[in-house]
Amino acid sequence: MLEPTDYLQPSAWTPANTTAIVDVMAHLRRMRLANLNTFGDLCTDFLGYVHSLSHNANHIDFVFDTYIDASVKDSERARRCNCSPIDLNDVSPETPLPVTMESYWASSMNKAKLQLLLRKYILDNPMAAADIVVSVIGLAEIEPARGVYSNIGITLPELNVKIEEADVRMIPHALHSVNGGASRVILLSNDTDVVVLGLHYWSLLKGHGLKELWIRAGVGNSTRHIPLHTLAEKMDPEICKVILPLHHLTGCDSSSKFGTKAAGLKANPAQHLHEFGKDPANIDFAGVEQYLVNVFKSGTHCESMDQLRYHLYHHSKKTVVDLPPTSLSVRGHILRAFYGTYLQLHCLDNAELNPCEFGFYQDDGALLPDRKQALLPDDFPMPCRCTACATKRCPCRQT
Repeated sequence: MLEPTDYLQPSAWTPANTTAIVDVMAHLRRMRLANLNTFGDLCTDFLGYVHSLSHNANHIDFVFDTYIDASVKDSERARRCNCSPIDLNDVSPETPLPVTMESYWASSMNKAKLQLLLRKYILDNPMAAADIVVSVIGLAEIEPARGVYSNIGITLPELNVKIEEADVRMIPHALHSVNGGASRVILLSNDTDVVVLGLHYWSLLKGHGLKELWIRAGVGNSTRHIPLHTLAEKMDPEICKVILPLHHLTGCDSSSKFGTKAAGLKANPAQHLHEFGKDPANIDFAGVEQYLVNVFKSGTHCESMDQLRYHLYHHSKKTVVDLPPTSLSVRGHILRAFYGTYLQLHCLDNAELNPCEFGFYQDDGALLPDRKQALLPDDFPMPCRCTACATKRCPCRQT
């Protein structure tokens, strides 16, 4: 949809009141640590790194993750972790950086302590060229959002939103910045969720006076600034309204992959998903399941996953392992997608849901997806194991 001329480099931008909003942990993980010795060095280097990415912004918002017990991302974090975590008792400016950083990053407690250290460092060392805002952050106690404007510190209770993920919390920060006079916002993140959120909330931010919404994405030489404001204006407005449920239903950090984003766009999401994620007491399971059926197989006349499984098994060469999940299993997927969509649709009003009522269960303090399975009854006849079985006279069929 975007033309090459839409990807303007920051050097070609016209002067404007600009805010850069930083996903702190995402950028910490991408930093090169070879020449750094202590966590104090890391804090200093990080602040300079962010300043270089902000392109002389008037305001810089630092948005932190919140690491809580029983998170819906527990299973995803466990899947990504390929080493044993090593917890550090002390994370201070003088603490040497660990030799094996992968084991350090594997611990949520380590990351939470580092964020607290970095937050204090930012507030104690504000940049002379820009006002600073730091988001709410929590470990044992919640630290409220604060700002430093012209070297004067203030509290920002309007930003004390109860949101775990930094990528979602970037939206309240963007709105706060626009209400404060910013006409350009740069989202410093490399997360698909942030792109989707930006496209969905563009119309709201535009209504409050935002002129440009950019996201810096890519790796190495492929890094570029994507104009989300231009992309959103070129997209069908109805797609922007349902892009959040589409994203969660086809797969994200808190829900399983189901088909592709392209298939999700072709399956008429505006018809099936316009109310999805809004009312927890009124979820259209049948309509959403029919949408997912079309994501899995475009143009089918089947209306449920069970019907599609039956059709594919008898009219294609697919084996049992190639079939889509059952309708019962998909119901759990729909609940988890609804949970994530609801929180993102209500990220500006602190709405909450109990994840255990929306496709998750607690196991030893962790929240895991409840993958519903229908077990076979005890008297169910097991399939024949005789390779020569062909007639009713086979002894296998007489047992």
